[in-house]
Amino acid sequence: MIKKREKELVVYVTWVDPHSVDAWTTVEELDLRPAYIRSVGYLVAENKKCIAISPNIGDERIDNVVSCTTIIPRQCIVSIYVTRKTIVKKHELP
Repeated sequence: MIKKREKELVVYVTWVDPHSVDAWTTVEELDLRPAYIRSVGYLVAENKKCIAISPNIGDERIDNVVSCTTIIPRQCIVSIYVTRKTIVKKHELP
């Protein structure tokens, strides 16, 4: 079950991403270090297995719409830091 966020939380997430080598190489040349990724966005949804963060969310005229969303499995997450609940004051839209 997906849980929609009621408040706009901006998060900074550090997570481990699988990576691959798509060329012939020797075993000795393989880079076995994990790829650590840092992502920032609105925490738009979550469940027991994953979180979803998005840099773009709709305003009150187009509620529940997001784009460019990254879905991260919880077992890949190293840390989550909640930055601020509100970045700027909301202004009246034209």
